[in-house]
Amino acid sequence: MPARADLPRLALLTMLVAFAALSVDIAIPVVNSFAAAFNTSSTAAQLTLSVFVLAFAVTHLIAGPLSDRFGRRPVLIGGVALYTLASFACAFAESIDQLIAARFIQGIGCCAGPVVGRAIVRDVYGGERAAKVLAYMATVMGLVPGLAPIVGGFLVEAFGWRAIFVALLLFGAVALVGCLFVLDETNKWRDPAAVRPERLAANYLDFLGERSFLAYVAATGFTYAAMLSFHSLSAFVLIEQMGVRIAHYGYWFLGIVLGFISGTFTAGRLHGRAPANALITLGLGIEVAAAALFAALGWLRIDAPVAIIGPMVLFMYGAGFVFPNAAAGAIAPYQTKAGAASALLGFIQFTTGAVIATLVTRFHDGTQVTLVTGVLVCALLALLSFRLLIAKPKPALAPAE
Repeated sequence: MPARADLPRLALLTMLVAFAALSVDIAIPVVNSFAAAFNTSSTAAQLTLSVFVLAFAVTHLIAGPLSDRFGRRPVLIGGVALYTLASFACAFAESIDQLIAARFIQGIGCCAGPVVGRAIVRDVYGGERAAKVLAYMATVMGLVPGLAPIVGGFLVEAFGWRAIFVALLLFGAVALVGCLFVLDETNKWRDPAAVRPERLAANYLDFLGERSFLAYVAATGFTYAAMLSFHSLSAFVLIEQMGVRIAHYGYWFLGIVLGFISGTFTAGRLHGRAPANALITLGLGIEVAAAALFAALGWLRIDAPVAIIGPMVLFMYGAGFVFPNAAAGAIAPYQTKAGAASALLGFIQFTTGAVIATLVTRFHDGTQVTLVTGVLVCALLALLSFRLLIAKPKPALAPAE
């Protein structure tokens, strides 16, 4: 457990790392409200989610190296300030196109929180202890997105959909104050060449040439794709198909988050008792088992909310093993390039999620069949690709004389 003196900084870092989850989860139960408010299709409304994640993903490639070059603090302050301004623009959007554009900008600003936050953990705690700290942070962080859909649903029913962006505006403002007055600079190994195009290309190619890095990327990328597919379609399945009230959707979603919190807490307790890669494999195995159950219930058309939420609680328990251990494993070897490593990890993870989730939603037929099939495919790809990539290549046979 981190020392008490670290608690204010860890609390702020947890907020920063939670930026993306909060920004996505608070809007999940109200995506169909966007469609109704602007008299547009569910596909257009879903773009408010996809473009946010895509902008968030692409900005990883810049935010991480910028923090390696100029320091963590200025990048954080700039990103959180942009996020806060974009939240204001979202709250006052007058068309679906304006909302989509504002969400894109919001995704750009949001990126600084998770990317630089993870790099700060690496700066302060080193590679080995970072996995345990990230696991504890994820346990606490899970409460925020767990409550977000509940808050979002009630805000929409009470004040309309614009209220959720006012809430994000306030969240961003609090985080900005924290960045200004709580965080010190932690990057002691600034690299003057970190943002040069040739250096960026070389760094990213080096990362992509490491089998272990690719293994961690695959584990998190396909796991996140399954999660984002669920985020994109669960509101339509539960609210429109199964009749769950918008204000009640968050209560169902809270069960999923509690599954993730339980997984990260268990992973934190097991850290040091079992190798990190074994914990990731265990988590991915749990995901596959959960996804198989999810798919079976969906293909049999068991049209009940518990058939949707129950298997996803188990899936998220497995994901709680995967994310903190894979994130720490991916950036641990790179003391002077932690920001760039974190950036590429996040870019591939979120781009994979955005692309696959968008494809899955294109095939939505008004039932849960597309959703459960997409989650199962992603879970299988996560486990198989991780095991293939993390396995050490067999030594070459000596040439015959």
